[in-house]
Amino acid sequence: MDQAAVEQLVMMGFPVNASRRALFNSANNVEMAMDWLCTHIDDADYDAEFTEPQATGTDSSVPTKPSESELNGLPDEFIIFKDVINGIECPTQNDKIFKEECIVTCDSCFSEMGLYICLKTFKSFGFKSLSDYTSKTGNKTFLNIQKSRLTKSPKEEPEAKRLAIGGEDGFKPDILPWKETQTERIYVHPDQYFPVDSIPIEYVKRVAKTILDSTSAEFKAEVAAWKPDPPKKSIHADSLVQLDNGVKVLSDPSKWKCCKCDLTENLWLNLSDGSLLCGRKNWDGSGGNGHALEHFNETKYPLCVKLGTITSEGGDVFSYAEDDMVTDPHLAKHLSHWGIDVANSKKTEMSMAEMELEMNKKVGSEYAAIIESGQELEPLFGAFHTGIKNLGNTCYIGSILQSLFSLPYFREKFQQPAEYDANCHENFWKQFQRVGHALCSGDYAQPIIAKDSSGNSVPQGAEQEGISPGLFKSIVSKGHADFQTNQQQDAVEFLLHLLDVIKKEAKKGNREDASSSFAFEIEERVQFGNSVQYKNNIELMLGLPVDETDIQNLAEVKEYEQKLAQAREAKQADPEVVRGVVPFESSFSRLLSAEAIDHFKSPVDGTLLTAHRAARISKFPKYLLLQCRRFTIGANWQPKKLNVSLEMPEELDLEAMRAKGPQPGEDVFNTDAPKVDEQKINQLVDMGYPFNAAMKALYHTNESLELAMEWLMSNLDSPDFSEPLKLDKNAKKEEKTFSPEIIAMVTSMGFTDKQSKKALSATDGNVERAIDWIFSHLDELNADDSTVSPAVPESDSGTNQLAGSDSSKYRLRAFVSHMGSSTACGHYVAHVKEDLRWILFNDNKVAVSQKPPRDLGYLYVYEQI
Repeated sequence: MDQAAVEQLVMMGFPVNASRRALFNSANNVEMAMDWLCTHIDDADYDAEFTEPQATGTDSSVPTKPSESELNGLPDEFIIFKDVINGIECPTQNDKIFKEECIVTCDSCFSEMGLYICLKTFKSFGFKSLSDYTSKTGNKTFLNIQKSRLTKSPKEEPEAKRLAIGGEDGFKPDILPWKETQTERIYVHPDQYFPVDSIPIEYVKRVAKTILDSTSAEFKAEVAAWKPDPPKKSIHADSLVQLDNGVKVLSDPSKWKCCKCDLTENLWLNLSDGSLLCGRKNWDGSGGNGHALEHFNETKYPLCVKLGTITSEGGDVFSYAEDDMVTDPHLAKHLSHWGIDVANSKKTEMSMAEMELEMNKKVGSEYAAIIESGQELEPLFGAFHTGIKNLGNTCYIGSILQSLFSLPYFREKFQQPAEYDANCHENFWKQFQRVGHALCSGDYAQPIIAKDSSGNSVPQGAEQEGISPGLFKSIVSKGHADFQTNQQQDAVEFLLHLLDVIKKEAKKGNREDASSSFAFEIEERVQFGNSVQYKNNIELMLGLPVDETDIQNLAEVKEYEQKLAQAREAKQADPEVVRGVVPFESSFSRLLSAEAIDHFKSPVDGTLLTAHRAARISKFPKYLLLQCRRFTIGANWQPKKLNVSLEMPEELDLEAMRAKGPQPGEDVFNTDAPKVDEQKINQLVDMGYPFNAAMKALYHTNESLELAMEWLMSNLDSPDFSEPLKLDKNAKKEEKTFSPEIIAMVTSMGFTDKQSKKALSATDGNVERAIDWIFSHLDELNADDSTVSPAVPESDSGTNQLAGSDSSKYRLRAFVSHMGSSTACGHYVAHVKEDLRWILFNDNKVAVSQKPPRDLGYLYVYEQI
């Protein structure tokens, strides 16, 4: 076992024995071991002493196929195995074994016929995909795993005490009123089934057992349970200064009080000087008056522990210096300094996690409003009403997919069933179509059914079978630093990433680019001094500013905050929530207004001045993505969510944003001026050369500083030496020079010097783009230079492929809402417009919405009308 891997897990906060057990079960893969640890945290032997089992020898560990004589001696009903035995292989630890979802459809072990794992390739299939697979591969033998549900007497679910899925004190959505059973059979296509235990071939039994006992490929890539990372150790814990000032904390909690106000709850003990101070105010007005933070700003004493959370197992410790929850391994010692005996301490207050849970449960909270708590919602099943399971932290993926497949374009393009090919489990288009077909067909939008003792089918609540996003997530997030992790992510960032993948995959496979249906052309107008510069860019999303200064019911909000504070102090029920209201017109006005840019360097002469930038739309998109910018940076430089109501219109007219282009009388600066590295320009300016001369020198020498200095020296006497760079569009472009180092980078790929220069000329000297250009223009490599096609600049790509019309009017089709204080945590749901009603997609729960919270959305999807 890799000791370095063990130490790496221990440094993350996992116990030693649990880390060893996880690595053993994950083939020494640290990422897989982390998944295993989070999933098995409640196992009875989680941290029991672990000794790595020793190999028992080749004969018993590697099964041997039966001999021909053994096969000839089989009973008649099993003689079929004589024909298929060569198609049955025993998987090794290096084989990927798919056994949770079909790689072609979204069937699972709970589907009517279960799941079929090929005994040669270990890929999994639903029954509907078997014929296509066997006809293309000739593989006929499968392990059939079929799961079913049986009803049981419901048990009262204990209240969650921590922000986690599962565990002793976490949310327990999986404690359901049924129990699961599983049957395993060997299936030989087209119609023969054999219970595994009945087969008189030890080799086949061992193969089946190996597959059943193995960790599935889906699980290795699947997200772990929703659970915050363990707090890191504070950098101040080992060297914490504690004053000998005689202060002792009173043993009677009823006598605890903030030393700067009258609050008696949410008190924090400063571990350096023993001060009792109240915590920060929460986003909803609850909490304290922030005196603990004030005290830190005055004294710089970093660590505080929340009184009432202290037990023999620890307590909530916050580091103001690190601005985060932390672990203090010396907490017992630090508390004893102030007279607190950890061994005899009992919990009397909610922890930080419990407080967040409690706030989310309250009627009127953002959470309750978005998922429409308290409303009798009619569950929906069937076509276009398929839910997507939440694998712990995948609701951001589910909400985006539901929004995309609410649009006619995506339903039309991707609703046909996918077909098998050898790489379909790794092919983006196959997996995207697989998900699209599942969401549109309704095959998986069926209620969860359990059988009672009489064999009757009993629907199990409003949840449906739904589909798993696991396999799709592993494909679309491959190689991405954030989305391939198990953490919650920003749904908007994921959508932009998905559209980028769609664009790249379309270009790679010469397919229609579905992302272009969201693309629009922005005209950016920058005014500096008496000059104006216009620039057009392709964008995929419009950001709508949200500012708290635009709240129109500020007096009511302040009155609510006062009532809330009074109710909390008196330990009474919270008053009805009053949320700040920002009119849509105010935010739209901010979107239209020009933005000031300080220290803008004029492209005319390089002087610094204040410019003003405004954006307008010159080509409208077919579908408009509008992000409501609810997240900002707070006073402490931490992400902050604006808890305001902003009512978005169902119909939107962006005519006021239509671009007008250059106007008569404007001094329009040459927008075709080439881009030159500003840092290199500054280097030459610092040497005493004029700004415009430096720009021209770098342009004419492909931004080589050495060659640019030679150009400057040889052109000092030119009459236009200090004049701005002017390009004649009709003139034949002069041949550029490139440094030997740049040329060598391209020729090292196997291309000739001439070919390398041609590619660099077509791509403005960008080596990476030059190499891409070569592979996409192989037929031009040896052609005459006049026929060379220039590379399309990144900002201009797709300009002629925009899918929208000239209309500026839009109708709302879907919106995604976020619940929680940060995009790195919380929960996402989607609301979709269907005819005259709204549909709520909350993971694998789909229902008719009664009060769609259009004012609390984060991302809005509009369709052009």
